[in-house]
Parts: sequence; C-alpha cells; structure tokens
Amino acid sequence: MTRGSAQYVEWLGAGDNPNGKGWAVPGKGYGGKVVALLEQIIAQEVPQSPAEPPQEPMYSQWQTDGLKALVEAGVINSPEVWEAKFGEPITVGQIFGILGRMFTMSEE
Repeated sequence: MTRGSAQYVEWLGAGDNPNGKGWAVPGKGYGGKVVALLEQIIAQEVPQSPAEPPQEPMYSQWQTDGLKALVEAGVINSPEVWEAKFGEPITVGQIFGILGRMFTMSEE
C-alpha cells in the first residue's frame, strides 16, 4: 500500500479504491465494514452509573436522643459544642465532667 492512497476509509480495500491501491488486498468492502463497526460503537449507549443509595445519618438515633435528653435535663448546656464533636473521641476528663454533673444534679 502506498501512504495516502486511500483518501476515505471506504477506500481502504484495494477493490473499492478508484486508484486500485489500498490497505486490504483485494479488500472489497473492507472500508465499509470499518465504517459499519464504527457506527455500531458510536450507537452503543454508555452505561449509567448506578444511583447512589440515600445518605444514612452519620450517627445513630440513640446517640442524638441521648444528647437531647442530657440537654433537656440540664446536664449539657452547650449542645452545639457536643454536636460538633459527635464524630470525635471524647476524653476521660469530659466523661467525668458529664457524669459528675449528672451525679450532682441527682443529689439536688
């Protein structure tokens, strides 16, 4: 095959090329088959990503209920601070502070 002898994909087969040259010999219909394959590839639908499942709450209901109960009981008076720490570990000192406050309140 001579470089540049097929100006069109359909002319890749030597039998289809008016110059009698082509990539495929004798290759009658070769270029047309390439075009048909390309059209099939283009016509295929791109698979869609599956829909993401609904976002579940980051924290269990019993955890948020527990914070709410401690706020309502007056044990915790800054719920916004504790809501921001829901995903963080708390210290032993923080636990003792909460338990100590609960203990003091139960004696009043």
